[in-house]
Formats: sequence, C-alpha cells, structure tokens
Amino acid sequence: MAIWRLGGMAKLGAMPGVILGLGLGLGACTVSQLKQDTDVRQSRVAAKENLLAGDAARQDQLRAESRQLEVELRQWESSLDALQSELDRLQRQTALAGEQTRQQSLRKEQLAQQLEQFQQQADMLRRSGDGNGNGGAGLPVKAQRSELQEKQKRLKHLQGEVRKALELLLNS
Repeated sequence: MAIWRLGGMAKLGAMPGVILGLGLGLGACTVSQLKQDTDVRQSRVAAKENLLAGDAARQDQLRAESRQLEVELRQWESSLDALQSELDRLQRQTALAGEQTRQQSLRKEQLAQQLEQFQQQADMLRRSGDGNGNGGAGLPVKAQRSELQEKQKRLKHLQGEVRKALELLLNS
C-alpha cells in the first residue's frame, strides 16, 4: 500500500490537472456543440422567417386579387343589370310597335275600304243621270246643267277625300 500511496500521491497531484483539462476539453466541446446547435437553429429560424414572409406576401397578393375580382364582379353585375334593363325596354318597345303595327294595319284596311266606297260613289255619279242610265237626256238643259254642276261638286269633294285617304295611307 505504500507503493500505491507514494505512486498515488503523485498521481493524485496530477489528477486535478487532468480533471481540469478534461473538464475544459469537455466544456470546449460542449460550447462548440452548443454553438453549432445554435447556428443550425438560427438557420432554421431564418428559413422559416423567409418562408413566412413569402407566405405573407402571397396572402397580400391574393387579397389584392380578391378585391380586384370583387370589383370586376360588381362591374359585371352592373353591366348585366344594364343589359337586362335595355332588353326589357326593347321588349316593351317591340310589343308597343307590334300593337302600333296592328293598329296601322287596321287603319290601312279602313282607309282602303273608304277608298273603295269613294270609288263606288264616283262610279255612281258617272253613271247616274235621269235615273234610267241615259245621263239625264230627258231633262231640260238648265236642269241638266244644275245636275252636272252638282255632280262635279260631289266629284271634287270625293277627290279631296280620296287624296286625304291616300295621304294617310302613304304616311302610315
């Protein structure tokens, strides 16, 4: 035991240096390992921050696109409303025009019938005379003249009516 003691004392004196050296060596390894871990974690944090910044930019871009699409949708709906309104107006005008066309057609038919009546009256005046179809040959000259004047007056009146009816027919 004495050897161990003598040798042990010598060893014991060196032991704190070895322990201190080991402690410093282990401490240095631990510090360097911690520094490496910190660097790796800081890199991950920086990468995630970049990723988050990119996501935030993308969200901002999507919000802007969404607002633009909402504006376009409102404009489109407004345009659609305006087109529907115009379509309704045109349909009302078409229905009204159809009614006016029917009324014009009826008016033209009435005018054509009126012209036919005028033609018949004019034909009767031309054929009439003394009632037997000989043009008033049995009447005295004065009566014939008076009758002719009356016929001319009636014919002129019929001509005026025919002109009016024709003008209405042409203008409708």
